[in-house]
Amino acid sequence: MWTARPFDPSYAPRIVELAETQGLTRAELAKALGASERDFEAWAATRGDFAVALADADSLARAFWDTAASRALSTGEPFRIGIWAKLMAQRYGRSANRPREKADTAPKRRVRFNIPDNGRERKPGRRAG
Repeated sequence: MWTARPFDPSYAPRIVELAETQGLTRAELAKALGASERDFEAWAATRGDFAVALADADSLARAFWDTAASRALSTGEPFRIGIWAKLMAQRYGRSANRPREKADTAPKRRVRFNIPDNGRERKPGRRAG
């Protein structure tokens, strides 16, 4: 039977610091603390201060990566946007890259037009009729 590791009160400020300065994911934060993501879930369920710190860490990690791209644009530093975009899509989902939802969800209809013959010979390869 699994039981959570003992909680140390220094974990909450530590995960916030690591997320803010290095942009670490929850898995990376857990590794840095010698814990597991499952421990994080258990601690967050029983300790409100850790749940708040975990939510803050998630936001700060996202801000870290968003700032990296903004900083590169404003300073002209070399930046590998393709790698960054793939990493962000993997880490946070593809929501920024999804096509917009169409407001019209009506089924598409196929229409056939009968165009009268104009007396000229058709080019090979085109369908007649």
